[in-house]
Amino acid sequence: MSAVSVRPSSGNTEMFDSAVFLNTLNVAGDGEMNSVTNYVSKIIVHENYSVNGTGYVNDIAIIVLEFPVTTVTPVQMAEETTTTQTKTTTKTTTKPTTKTTTKPTTQTTTKTTTKTTTKPTTKTTTKPTTTTTKPTTKTTKKSTTKKPALRNSFENSNAVIAGWGLTSDGGYSSETLKAANVKILTNQDCGQKWGSLFNANTMMCAAGSAPSSSICVDDEGGPILVGGSQVGIASFFSKSNQCNDPKAPAVFTRVSAYAAWIAKTMAKNPP
Repeated sequence: MSAVSVRPSSGNTEMFDSAVFLNTLNVAGDGEMNSVTNYVSKIIVHENYSVNGTGYVNDIAIIVLEFPVTTVTPVQMAEETTTTQTKTTTKTTTKPTTKTTTKPTTQTTTKTTTKTTTKPTTKTTTKPTTTTTKPTTKTTKKSTTKKPALRNSFENSNAVIAGWGLTSDGGYSSETLKAANVKILTNQDCGQKWGSLFNANTMMCAAGSAPSSSICVDDEGGPILVGGSQVGIASFFSKSNQCNDPKAPAVFTRVSAYAAWIAKTMAKNPP
């Protein structure tokens, strides 16, 4: 993480001699074992970034470093997931062809001779013919369809926020990284609090129970994490610039909404 916070208009911003400190809790990156210092080559801001009143739209950017970092394990990001559905239709047709034919043949023959001998001959023949049932099973259709990408809303999830921003209204920025527990609110609650400034497709909002459990000035750009994965980026927090305003829970850029943009931009701009 780094304490760099950038709010340009849009597009690419060249930024030299700006240090990024990784694997450290100190804002100055001093005196910690295994910390890494890198430098900013350029900052790529989302091409559709804009200011919307007191909020921001497409509030996301990528910092391109001067050289690759190989000794620090990156935090995992939330991604869109695509579900695959296979439909198999099996049609079983049973054609019972059972034919039983019974042919009774009864023949009585009486022969009368001079000896007055009667020989009745009765012959009955039954010929049953049976044909068994023939079941026919036919698979008529097998198709694979991909549903649109599903996005986890993370509603009502417990989360952690972190940053070096102000710890109270009118206070000072922290020299060491601070963290707080919050809960991600439902999209409906966020929409009721923020109105047209909130877009559930690209944003989420969160609030904490403690007075200091919120982002504040200089926390913008910091993460919100669920289960160790970064699901959002701190964006804006109050119409009155008040920290932990119960009427305006902090808003975060929804990382999964920009997974494709992040991947494409990183591929085009390696360190």
